[in-house]
Formats: sequence, C-alpha cells, structure tokens
Amino acid sequence: MRFIYIAKEYQVTPDSGAGLYTHGLVSSLLQTGAEGTVISYGAAEQGAGYPPGLEVLHAPSPRRPRVFSLLSTLQSDAWRMRSRTLLDLLDRALSREPDIVVIDYFAMGWVLDHLEAKLAAMKTRPKLVHVTHNYEKEVRRTVARSSPRFWMRWVMTLDALKAGWLEDRLVAAADVVTAITDEDRDRYLAASPGKTVITLK
Repeated sequence: MRFIYIAKEYQVTPDSGAGLYTHGLVSSLLQTGAEGTVISYGAAEQGAGYPPGLEVLHAPSPRRPRVFSLLSTLQSDAWRMRSRTLLDLLDRALSREPDIVVIDYFAMGWVLDHLEAKLAAMKTRPKLVHVTHNYEKEVRRTVARSSPRFWMRWVMTLDALKAGWLEDRLVAAADVVTAITDEDRDRYLAASPGKTVITLK
C-alpha cells in the first residue's frame, strides 16, 4: 500500500503535541508495511534519518499576514498555508498512484479543490482520509464567544464560521474521518449520518 500524508508539520523528533500525533500516525502506517510520502511545511531536519519506506517533502513555510484572510472565504490558518510549491509536491506524489491520501488537520483542507480535481482524473481513485485534531466548528465558536472585545469577538466568530465550512467540506469529501475522542466522533456522525468515523486512541 502506498500513501500520501499531507500535514502542517512532520518531524522525526517532534516538539509539539500536534507534531507527536502526526508522527505517531505516520509511524503506524509504516508499521503495516505501507510506503509513502509526507508533504509538509518547513525544512528537513539536520541529520535526521527518515524511516525506511518514507519520503518526506517540504514546502517553505508561507508568510502571509493573518488580517488579509478577512477578504477570503478561507479560514485564517488555511488561508495563510496556501502554497503553490506544496501543490506541486502533491502532484509529484500523486503521479505514483497512491492507495490512500490523508489530510491531517482541518487547515490543510485548503488543498481540497486542487486534490479533488486530480483524484477525479485518476484511473483508480485513492481513498481520502481526514485526520481531525478537534471538532473545530464548536471549539472555535467557544473561543470566539470568550473574547471580551466586541470587534475581536466578531472577527473570531467569522473565522469560526469559515473553519466550520471548511471542516464540513473535508468531512463530506472524505471516505474516512478520524476523531480524537468519542464525543467528537458522535458530533461528526450527528452532522454527517452514515459517514465512516473512527476514534483513534
């Protein structure tokens, strides 16, 4: 089995909770005997040796002022992460005809339009998996409501709505969705009855 794993970050020695989670999932795929390509932002770690069967491709970290995302339909994190270089790396990996494509973290959903067009043109469509880190729609609404300033609350509420739209699109497009808690799993199933949603523990 061959996979593509699209992630915000990937490190052999992760230094964040999200990085540890992503590293663990990639390692689990490799332990099944699968081979694949991770596509993420940043630069190769000096002296890092990647596990056998794994190719890691890096796109430069985008640098866009968050404020301009107000003019976009994309949520602010997703808007800032857009990268032509990353799409080129994705096209290169897709040419090797993977069996599974994983989108890790909702903000990486900015690739969805490009990816769906490419998958539709493939002779055999890979399965699409969306790895969630939270039920973003609710988490971001809660954070927005807690802001003490009206103008900031308005901006954060709009951003939360955009996050929800993107999350809904990812869930609708995915063949499989993973959740980090049973509560999140139940929320996804309530919003998308019949969707395959599994809790990773």
